[in-house]
Amino acid sequence: ESLASSGLKMIILSNSSRRASVTVEKMKTLGFDPSIFLGTITSGELTYQYLH
Repeated sequence: ESLASSGLKMIILSNSSRRASVTVEKMKTLGFDPSIFLGTITSGELTYQYLH
């Protein structure tokens, strides 16, 4: 939160095989506020987009 409040732009970048929406939900359960991130990129999401 202190990084976000200082004006830094942040994204979640993960090598997870899961889709981005699943990763965002997991971050919520870990106590992160997803609204401080501009977006989420996972290898699973990129694979899904490539195949569809």
